Amino acid sequence: MKKGLIPRVITIGLSALALSASIVAFTISWFTVPGGSTDKETLDGEVGLRNYFYDGNGSEEKPFEIVSPIHFYNLTRLQNLGVFPQKKYFQIGHDF
Repeated sequence: MKKGLIPRVITIGLSALALSASIVAFTISWFTVPGGSTDKETLDGEVGLRNYFYDGNGSEEKPFEIVSPIHFYNLTRLQNLGVFPQKKYFQIGHDF
């Protein structure tokens, strides 16, 4: 066996592990919105629906806000499941 082969294999393995951890961390940060709504209030009997969007309650005055890809995914998923039987309002982006 060549001298120095084992340290090279260990280095390659650790590099692959670090890359995997970086990809996981990036994925989690992409789908997490800092400052998003965290309260668990009910909205017209819809428990936890507010957690699927950045802010809002779905009314015309305060529409649900879609500010990241996961919010848009949540909208399509919930709509396909029939969660919105009544008219709800949505807004792309956040008014700062």
